[in-house]
Amino acid sequence: MDKIIGKHFRNQKVRIDFSEYEKCTFINCEIILEYGITSLINCDFSKCKLVLIGNATTIAKIMKMF
Repeated sequence: MDKIIGKHFRNQKVRIDFSEYEKCTFINCEIILEYGITSLINCDFSKCKLVLIGNATTIAKIMKMF
């Protein structure tokens, strides 16, 4: 996995799968998750939208059952 440390994202679409984010800031971003193979350590999110696609959508549907 790629390791991204201290990066600031603003007004972007960010696919977070297969990367590790540490101390990153996301402002007004669309966070896209498909496989769930990621790590978010001490990151800040402001006015972001989480978009689940593929496998992540299936997992979210199953979680709603419980």
